[in-house]
Amino acid sequence: MWHYTVGEVPPWDYALGEYQSIMDLKAHKDYVYRFAFSPDELTLLTVSKDGTIIAWDTTTGAQRFMCEGHQQGLQVLVSYQKFHVVSHNLDETEDLKAECKAYLGEGVRLADWNDILAYYQADGSMADFIAELKIPLEYGNPGDMEAIPNTGYRISRNGELRWQGDRHYFFARHDHVKRADFLAHDNIDNYLLSLGSWFGKGGFALCYGDLNSTEPPSDPSEPPAVILSPPESQLLDQ
Repeated sequence: MWHYTVGEVPPWDYALGEYQSIMDLKAHKDYVYRFAFSPDELTLLTVSKDGTIIAWDTTTGAQRFMCEGHQQGLQVLVSYQKFHVVSHNLDETEDLKAECKAYLGEGVRLADWNDILAYYQADGSMADFIAELKIPLEYGNPGDMEAIPNTGYRISRNGELRWQGDRHYFFARHDHVKRADFLAHDNIDNYLLSLGSWFGKGGFALCYGDLNSTEPPSDPSEPPAVILSPPESQLLDQ
């Protein structure tokens, strides 16, 4: 199985729980911030900040074609209800809130941890949330000291982008088993999803609102201090 990072593109071997050098794909001059496979998985498209889109042959690593001149910005990858996963190339000091509004319109803002909590507390299906937004597990094994790259989704918490210094907030999927080295500020349903903070440039973020509206979404309300899990956790099919 392949997993692509922002920038370099090493493949992750889930069976071994480590990176395996299958092939090197080199051509972009800047970060790769979006990728997609063709339905038959024989072609991989990579989109770079350098303005190029390249189609790769996944069996040989050869380029099929290259397109130049696209404009880089926030890109909506998938949506579910009012939640929208976007790719971006911002570092922890830049303002994702402003970027969401600039690229996606007045009806959308950066999602807040409280938005996800509100969805959960309103009996929203976390299985649907994870499946529809295509949120992967953050690790190969719970004992891993490092996360699989680009499995965290940047958000705010109580309207704040960062926890301390330049450590930006993000959430990750843990399926009720938190990774050993993960500092969790909060969690949903006994660590089905965990709220963390870290450094880093580019990757994915979660936005919230109506893409077709000019009315700004309301600010997230702060939930109760303690979030209790339901009697039966919303376990995901493995």
